[in-house]
Amino acid sequence: MDRLARNLADLLKLVEDLTGKGVKVRFCKESLTFTGEDSPMATLILSIIGAVASFERSMTLERQREGIALAKVKGVYKGGKPKLSPGQVAQIVERSKAGEKKATLATPTSGPRSESPQKETRGRNRKNPARVLGGVHGFL
Repeated sequence: MDRLARNLADLLKLVEDLTGKGVKVRFCKESLTFTGEDSPMATLILSIIGAVASFERSMTLERQREGIALAKVKGVYKGGKPKLSPGQVAQIVERSKAGEKKATLATPTSGPRSESPQKETRGRNRKNPARVLGGVHGFL
């Protein structure tokens, strides 16, 4: 439930919108089902669980910010490494000013999309080959 919405207001609005369109919303872990004709008790439980999830999310973000601030003070945290060198950035800016399409600037080979290495893997699911085979499991 906490992955469905970032805060309580979004969760309540999402459930209300879905049930308003005739969708039956079921939370299996919490054993809650919403159909649009919900009991006040179910709405209360949804609100409580949603509020706790929102609180946990806020606390996680706060701890993360504190950890980053501490790491910056120690000189350990410097953020992510740049993907491109300053020379590469300057080159791309010049090519953009010359009128080259942004789509070609974004590809690793700087060629048309049809020549991009990503075309070779299109349609495949590299993380879960079973999905590509129509959900056949057990042989992997």
